[in-house]
Amino acid sequence: MASTLTPQEARIMGMWDAGASLDVIACNMGMNKERVGKIVAMFDIGDGGAGDKAAMRRGSAFLLKAIQLTGKRHRSVVRPVGLAL
Repeated sequence: MASTLTPQEARIMGMWDAGASLDVIACNMGMNKERVGKIVAMFDIGDGGAGDKAAMRRGSAFLLKAIQLTGKRHRSVVRPVGLAL
């Protein structure tokens, strides 16, 4: 089932695609930022997650290097129950 944008959603996505921030869009639309963010999250195709995957790879590489250099895990890393790290 294809989703059709309402005129308001189309206007929001047009501004988003043009590079406007959530704050700017919310101000222009007279809406709260959270609502605008939900609309953008629902309809933004983005880069197909490539940016997210690249960020995860960079973060993993950084953590691996830190572990290799120090021999210690960061205090935020919690050992999953039943798994040895």
